[in-house]
Amino acid sequence: MVLDVKYIGDDMTVRILDENVFDSDLVCEGRIKLSALCVNGGLDEWHQLDFKGQKAGMIHLKTNWTSH
Repeated sequence: MVLDVKYIGDDMTVRILDENVFDSDLVCEGRIKLSALCVNGGLDEWHQLDFKGQKAGMIHLKTNWTSH
């Protein structure tokens, strides 16, 4: 996925939904600071995801930061 970041002070929300075709339910979500993804050319980190305030999983993000 390619993100066109206008302001690195913003957050990115990641939401994981179930596979129900008609009425998808939220499984977990998390907020990640875009500035955390835009360091030293990129990163390779795990980020916590929660559901109703409880830890529900992790997402592994590998990023490549380029400035235009």
